[in-house]
Amino acid sequence: MKRIFLYFFLLIFFYSCKKDVPSTPSVRIPLPAGTTMRDISIPKKNHWVVCGKHQDKGIVLVSKDGGATWSTTYFLNEINTIQMQDSLIGVAGDADILLFTTKDGGLNWEQFYPDVFPLSVNRILRSSCYANATTGFVCGGKNFENGVLYRTDDGGENWNFTEYNHELRSIAFADELNGVMVGYGVVYRTSDSGLNWNLTPNTGLFYTGIAYNINSGYWASAFDGSILYSSNNGLNWTIKKKGSTWDSSNRALNCIAVSSSGTIAAAGPNGYITWSDNSGSSWTERLCCEHNDILSLEWINEQQLLATAKNGEISTLITVPKFFFSKN
Repeated sequence: MKRIFLYFFLLIFFYSCKKDVPSTPSVRIPLPAGTTMRDISIPKKNHWVVCGKHQDKGIVLVSKDGGATWSTTYFLNEINTIQMQDSLIGVAGDADILLFTTKDGGLNWEQFYPDVFPLSVNRILRSSCYANATTGFVCGGKNFENGVLYRTDDGGENWNFTEYNHELRSIAFADELNGVMVGYGVVYRTSDSGLNWNLTPNTGLFYTGIAYNINSGYWASAFDGSILYSSNNGLNWTIKKKGSTWDSSNRALNCIAVSSSGTIAAAGPNGYITWSDNSGSSWTERLCCEHNDILSLEWINEQQLLATAKNGEISTLITVPKFFFSKN
């Protein structure tokens, strides 16, 4: 059985221009044996909320001391996505289209029961975000189709859903009105807080992640290793990176995150991570996390990242102290 871990990246300053990609150190954060993690949310300093499963149950772990100690809540199914709106309010989605909300920072959760479920259940919920304090979203899908989007406008008390033909992988908002949602061959835009979504012209890629930075715009990752950029709320996209420059087997990207200052980091299989601190003009590539597949990234601050990654033997969380940026 594969297990998934949280990594805390330590990216060292390299001067090498060689095509042999060096590994960068990472530090593990211990978790209970048999725990696997998939997503991360950091509502404030040292307050980490991570989700996944423990053995055959879903799990949410909460740390308020930067990973030193953890509180645990169990669920029937694996929890795949989690997002905190602030230090108290949050939402989580499982592998079977179910939603859960918290009002105490992730320590306790209540299931949301809709009047009618989407026609196709057993859809994996994959990404969540908030546009403001009351408006939130959770999207997902399965097998490249059966997309679904949940929306709340009352802080998570009630949720309405819309179904889509394509699997939806990630969602992000620039402000309370403008958001972008991506998935299998599709990019959707909204300018009315998610009441309506418009399919935009795009390259037909399998988009795996999207992130927004107020100073630069939207950044998206794709399964073919591409990293794309949009400065006009997702209407037009420019490819800023075309896969790995050193290993075609490491082309895929699973996730992307952008720091407050605009540093872009994206990661994927075999511990591959790439980043740019100059708006995508150049990229640094490294291997980390013991060469395990990286599934999600989250900035702790301007110098630190957390990530979840697969590992087949050891059940721990992993941490990563600072990027000392280098140019290739």
